[in-house]
Parts: sequence; C-alpha cells; structure tokens
Amino acid sequence: MHHPHHRVLRRIFAATVTLALAVAVGVWFQHAVSKPNMMGFDPQEMGRLESAMWRRYYERHWPQLACQTMEGACGQYRFSWWDGSLLSLHAARAALFFRKKTDDPRCLPELDRYYAIISSATGQKFDVRAAAALELQWWKERRRQVAPKDYARTIAQVTALVYGVPEETVLPAARMRADAMAYRDARWDGKMTEAEWQEIARQLMLAYASLKEAVTNAGCGEESEAKGADGDFIQPSEVARKQHAQVISEHSQAQCRFGCPEAFTTKLWQAEAIHQFLDDISIPARPL
Repeated sequence: MHHPHHRVLRRIFAATVTLALAVAVGVWFQHAVSKPNMMGFDPQEMGRLESAMWRRYYERHWPQLACQTMEGACGQYRFSWWDGSLLSLHAARAALFFRKKTDDPRCLPELDRYYAIISSATGQKFDVRAAAALELQWWKERRRQVAPKDYARTIAQVTALVYGVPEETVLPAARMRADAMAYRDARWDGKMTEAEWQEIARQLMLAYASLKEAVTNAGCGEESEAKGADGDFIQPSEVARKQHAQVISEHSQAQCRFGCPEAFTTKLWQAEAIHQFLDDISIPARPL
C-alpha cells in the first residue's frame, strides 16, 4: 500500500510534466507557423520601442529591456517566441561584452548568431558574417566618437545588406538614426528629461518611416500596393509618405490620450524569468 504522501508527489510530478509538454508543444507550433517579415514593422511603434529600449539600457533596467527587445522581435517583425528569445539573448550578450571591452572576442560570434537567425527565419539570404562585422564596426565608430554622418554610412551598409537594397536608398534613414544617437550621446553625462526622451522617440519614428519608404520603393515590402481611403490603389511611396506625415501628429496626440508623456514613450513590462547574467550588471551607463 502506497503512502498518501507519495501519491500526492506523483500527481504533482505528472501535472508538472504534462504542463511542460503542453508548453513545449505550444512553443514548437507557434515557431512552426510564424512568418517573420522584416518589413512588417510599424514606424511609429518601432520608434517608441527603440527609444524605450535605449532608456532601459542607459538606466540599467534590464528586465524591461529584455521584454521590450522581445516585443520588437515578435510583435513588430513577427519572429516566433523561440527565435525572438534567442535574438534578445544574442543581442544582449553582444552589447554586454562590448560595453565592458570594445575588442572582446566574444562579441562578434554573438552578432554572427543574431544575424544567422534573421537570415534563416526570414529566408532572406545575405552574408551573415559581413552583417555582423559591419554591426560591430559602427558600434566601435560610435564609441570612438566618429562623426554621426560617418558611422551612419556603416549603419546603411548593414541595413542594405540585410534588406537587399542599394546602400544609398537607406542612407537617409541611417543618418536620422545616427542623429538620434548623437542627440542621446551629447547628454549621457546628465539625466535625460522626459521631453528629451520624447524627442528621441520622434526622431526614431521618422527614421523608421524613412526606412520603410526606402525598402518599400525598392520592392522589398510584403505588398507592393495598398488601397487608399477611397478604395483606389496608391503607390508604395505615397503610403510611406502618409505614414511619415502621421508620425508627428500622432506623437503629440498620444500625450493627450495617455495623460502623461512617459506612457507614450515607454511601457512597463514584467517578466517572471530573464537571463541571469543581466541581473548582476553594475557598469556605468555610456554609449555603445
């Protein structure tokens, strides 16, 4: 005759195994049916997200940073939860290694893995090693305080490689993004104000609107045409221009809708589990 305590333990174990299998099957199925799309992002949402990620990085709020990275990968680019978590991990590890030591040999392999996942999941074939090397190159150029217009060229090169478009088409977007970085770097010794973070969000929204317009016009979008309000088809460039024009108005309107500026710039995310190595970081914040 089995002791009642043993029966309870067996039931708990069986329930735990069943739950773990159910979660594993769910993650596998979601991974199998996901369809990542590098053109699937919303420029306004990506501008908000990236500015929030910068803020979490510099303020060392690691759990929120991990969640926002996942939100960008899965919510905007439609990666699976599995790939999104791996992208978040490799990006965070690369940034961590670089932050400690710019020539850390562990940094480049993490970026290799990051871009390998993007290439494999999206089906976009590009030189993964070249993309990783260019990514690390502009990080180093920024750390050396190279002029934004110069490291913007490197950002444009990696972007063009990933999207398969001419470098000149994405250079304006890269310059806008570099300008937003320079705006932040000019203030890293002091605490950023809410208005300054909103300005960064605005600049990044414009950068992503410009990027989407560039790659859409180059034929990389999921759809080459879209319908206007009257049902007629309009050209991609017109779609992108309308998105670009809406950025400013929606940015200001959001402050009224949410009642406070910070609610527009950031969302507070909670995570039950995050990568343990992020918990112990206590390095002074500084530009990548």
